Amino acid sequence: MSLESYVRAVYSSSMDYVHPAKVDFVLFYAELTIQEDESQHCLSVHTPGAMVFFHNSNSAHRPLGEVVDSLIGERVLDKPMLLPTPRGLAIC
Repeated sequence: MSLESYVRAVYSSSMDYVHPAKVDFVLFYAELTIQEDESQHCLSVHTPGAMVFFHNSNSAHRPLGEVVDSLIGERVLDKPMLLPTPRGLAIC
């Protein structure tokens, strides 16, 4: 069984990419300078209950760490699992 019918990997600027449909899984792993803008730009495309991963999300990697904390507090992101890796990984 091929994953091609389930997975679409895109290598492009997340800020320019137009999502053709809602997605069930999002991994945010961007340059530190655009992480906050990228997360705000792309969060609107996930389906309810989607898995959202944020790399570089610990509090030492501001401002994304603060954005993730805020989205969890506002319940935009549900059931967070914050992994204490050196740079942080948030799975919501």
